Amino acid sequence: MNHNKLLSEKRYFINFAVLLLSSLAILPTQSIASLDSSALLNRFTPMTQDKMTTLIHLTSKNITSHGSNIQFEYKNVRMACISDTKHDRMRIISPVANEADLTEKQLKTLLAANFHLTLDARYATSNGVVYAAFIHPMSSLHEKSFLAALQQVSQLVKNFGTSYSSSELTFGRNKAVLEDSDTPGTDEKDIE
Repeated sequence: MNHNKLLSEKRYFINFAVLLLSSLAILPTQSIASLDSSALLNRFTPMTQDKMTTLIHLTSKNITSHGSNIQFEYKNVRMACISDTKHDRMRIISPVANEADLTEKQLKTLLAANFHLTLDARYATSNGVVYAAFIHPMSSLHEKSFLAALQQVSQLVKNFGTSYSSSELTFGRNKAVLEDSDTPGTDEKDIE
């Protein structure tokens, strides 16, 4: 291997390492040897009820709280954030429709949309109501993910009956979901 190629590869590796370390917010005073999973985990502070409440107050309006149940309006969509700190769970939900008003084909479309068109939020049913829902362990939830969840739940409510999507990003097919939820996607592999 010639000397110039070796120097080039060495520079590439150093640049990659610098980018990696900067993305992990490693301080320049830390050595690479000191990096381990516990150090990285200590940099993340778990989501709490207070943090979720603060984020809701910063992004929403018409807020009412009853303990760990916060109801609010985010981008003109009424939602609730319900948490259970004892079991480390949280959910953001918003009613979409009465389940009895949906046809069998619409219900199948919701299931297909959950696979192809939604990201972290999903369509779900409970007690005869169809909801847009985001459900997650609370302590491992990042602030950025919480804010994305608000956006995705909002989009699912707004896109119900049209694109059924939570964002512009989709997996596999999208128009086929709306046209015929019984037709498998063209880009999927059979799972055996």
